[in-house]
Amino acid sequence: MWYEVIVETVEPLGPDPFKKRFEEVETNDPLEYVKSHCKYPIIEDDENQFGERVITCGDGKFTAKYTFSE
Repeated sequence: MWYEVIVETVEPLGPDPFKKRFEEVETNDPLEYVKSHCKYPIIEDDENQFGERVITCGDGKFTAKYTFSE
């Protein structure tokens, strides 16, 4: 299945602390996709008010939020 994914990252100590990028990905399991692309543990796996799946990973300093929409 193809998804449009918004990836928002927060790295407070980095040179560009807030980044946002758009991707088109093909995956059968968004959670497995995030696990294979984020080196940090999954913090939350939820659905937003628009029915999009939102998966967040991080370590307390770095955070990445992946929003999947069909």
